[in-house]
Amino acid sequence: MKEKVHEFAPDPKLKPLWFTILALVVIIYLGVAGLILYAVLINAPEALSLATIILIVSLAVWAVPTVVWIPAFYRSLKYVITPSEIVVRKGVLWKRETTVPYHKVTDASTRQGPLERVFGLGRVIIHTAGWSGTARPEAALAGLSNFRGVKEEIMKYVRSLRGGAAATLESE
Repeated sequence: MKEKVHEFAPDPKLKPLWFTILALVVIIYLGVAGLILYAVLINAPEALSLATIILIVSLAVWAVPTVVWIPAFYRSLKYVITPSEIVVRKGVLWKRETTVPYHKVTDASTRQGPLERVFGLGRVIIHTAGWSGTARPEAALAGLSNFRGVKEEIMKYVRSLRGGAAATLESE
């Protein structure tokens, strides 16, 4: 008998969410840079052009690669749910595949931050006994519009392994 496999990618709204976060970081960076430039202007007006060039170049050094990286990383994200495990594939230069068998799952929760809420997205966070005591989840399925449904699909398999008794697994 062939296992039912549910393979999917994050919602396309994840890219605009990431670009929004990048825009907010750039705005904060420019605000701080503006204050620095103002301080330079008051204290050493002759250094203003050099300080401006340094701040613009430093912004470009990390912001431009991030603009290229976001679509590439989004395309690399793939999630697979089978009756026996969850698989998360990601990575642009370094490919990473995380497989979490349901019998190792100790907690499954959903999370939705303020910006995710604006975009109608959320995450499913999977913890296992191997990572207990750490803040790092074993797997995270990010950028999902139906994150509660995905969590329930995962929990269905976890409950079936435990004879329907998975009452300790809660959603945040």
